[in-house]
Amino acid sequence: MLLASLADAATPGFDCAKAGTAIEDAICYSETLAAEDRELNRQYQAAQRAAGRAAYEVIQQQSIWLQRRDATCNTQKGAQLDDCLLGLYRQRNAELTSLLETSGYAVPASSGEPEAGTFRLLRITPSGNDVAAGQQVVFQFDRQVVPVGRMDRSPADIPVTISPALNCEWRWLNTSALACQLRQEDKMKEATRYEIHIGEGLRAVSGEVLRGGIDHSFITARPKVTYARFVNWLSPGTPLIQLTFNQAVTRSSVEAAITLWARRVEGSAPVRVHVYADELKRSEPLWQILRNDSDPETVDDRATVVNNDEARRVWLVEPKQELPLGQTIWLDVSPGLKSSEGHLEGAEQRTVTSFETYPGFSFVGIQCTPRGKRRGEKILLAELLSGDAENNRCEPLSPVALLFSSPTVNSMVKNHVGFLPRLDGDRKNYDPWANRPDHTRLNMPHRTDRTYSVWLPELLQANQKYSVTIDAAALQDEFGRKLSSAIAFDFYTSHRDPNLKTTYQEAVIEKGVDSDAP
Repeated sequence: MLLASLADAATPGFDCAKAGTAIEDAICYSETLAAEDRELNRQYQAAQRAAGRAAYEVIQQQSIWLQRRDATCNTQKGAQLDDCLLGLYRQRNAELTSLLETSGYAVPASSGEPEAGTFRLLRITPSGNDVAAGQQVVFQFDRQVVPVGRMDRSPADIPVTISPALNCEWRWLNTSALACQLRQEDKMKEATRYEIHIGEGLRAVSGEVLRGGIDHSFITARPKVTYARFVNWLSPGTPLIQLTFNQAVTRSSVEAAITLWARRVEGSAPVRVHVYADELKRSEPLWQILRNDSDPETVDDRATVVNNDEARRVWLVEPKQELPLGQTIWLDVSPGLKSSEGHLEGAEQRTVTSFETYPGFSFVGIQCTPRGKRRGEKILLAELLSGDAENNRCEPLSPVALLFSSPTVNSMVKNHVGFLPRLDGDRKNYDPWANRPDHTRLNMPHRTDRTYSVWLPELLQANQKYSVTIDAAALQDEFGRKLSSAIAFDFYTSHRDPNLKTTYQEAVIEKGVDSDAP
C-alpha cells in the first residue's frame, strides 16, 4: 500500500515503486520535488547527447552531484528535508541549463544536432562548479586547427575573452587542443565565476570556420570546511575547536555560518560562536625541544585582511554560551563563508562533526580483572554498595582503577581518597604515587557513557578486603566540580592463582629402570 501511495502522490524521473531511501520517498511524496526531478532527468539526458564524445564527463559530474545530494540532505527530516532537496535540485537544474546554453559541450540547446562536417568545440576544461583554481584552461576541438610547428600563438590570434581577465600564455598542446597557460603568480582566484566568450575567426586546417558566439563559464572552489580538530574543553559544556578551510575566510563570515546545536533538547536553538585566530604553538619533536634551537611554530593560516575584516585559513571557535550538559552537539556550517580571494560565498550546508558534552561529576565504580577472566571489567558503584562485590573479586596481579564521569587527575585520588589497607603497605618514606604525575585529558572529545580512570599505582594484596573512602568536599574533577556526597565502599581481591611448572617438558620411561617423570 505504501508503494502504491507513493506512486500516486507524484511522478518523478524514476519509479517510485522502487524507492528505497528516505530521500527518494520524499521526492515521490512531493509534486514540487518530483517536477524538479523530471526536469533534471530531461536536462541530464540532453546534456549527454550534446556532449558527444565528452558524455562521460557529464555522467561523472551527475554521479558526484547525487553523492553530494545524499550526503547533504540525509540527516534532514520532514520539511527540512524537502527544503534541502529543493535547493539542491534547483541549483543543479540551473547548472545543466547553463551547460546546454554554452558550447563548452558544443551544442546550444536550441540549435539541434550539428551538421556533418561542422567545425565544433568539443569541450572547455575546467567546467562546472567548485573546480580547482588551476593554471590552465583548455579548449578541445574536433579536428586539426593548426599545423605541427605553429603551436605558439599571440593573444591577437585567439578570438577568446575571459572575464575576470587572466594573463594567458596561449599554447597549442596539440593540433586540436588550445590552452591558456598561467604562471604561478597569475593562477586563477578561488571563489570566482569565470566567463569565457569565443568569437568569430578561428579556422580549421581543412578550411571550416568555427561558428562564434560560444559562451562558457565555470566556478572555482568556493569556501568550505575541510577539517575539524578538537583542541580543549574550557568548561563541561564549552569546547574549543579548530576549523580548517580550503582557503582563507573572513572572521565575520565564520561567526555567521558556524553554529553548535543540541538538537535533541526540546526548545533548543543553534548557538553562535566566538572566533579566534589560532596562535597556539605547535607541538615539536623531542630532539628539537632538547636543542631549543628554534621557537615553536604556529599554524600556517595564510592571514590577510579583506575590507577591514581579518581572513584566515584556520580559525578557533567556541560557543557564545555554555551548551547543555550530557547532550550530543552538532557543529553545522551553512552557506555564507566569504573568501579572501573571490566574491562568491560558500554554498555548503551540512554537519561537520558531532560530539557530546560532559555530564555531571560523579564516581562511577572501579575497573579490574575478575578472577578467571582475561579482560578488565567495570564494577559499578551500586554493586559495590550492595555487598555483591565480594562475589566478584579482582585479580591481585592485575591493575585496578577508580572510574569517574569526567577527567580527574592522579593527585586528587592520592590526596582525597583513602584506602585500608594503605597502598604504601604502611612503609615509611615511601610514596606509591611518586611516579604518577598529573596529566590533563581535556584535549580530547567526550563520548556518551565514557568513563575516566585513575589507575592505582600498586598491585594489591591477595585475598584482601579493601575499604575505600572518598572525601567529596575536597576531591574535584579537572573543571573544579565536586561530588554531591561522600562515598565509602569495599571491594575484594582473590587468591593468586598457582603458577605450576614442570621440571622437564618431556618424559622418557625405560623398561626395567626407575625413571623420573614430571
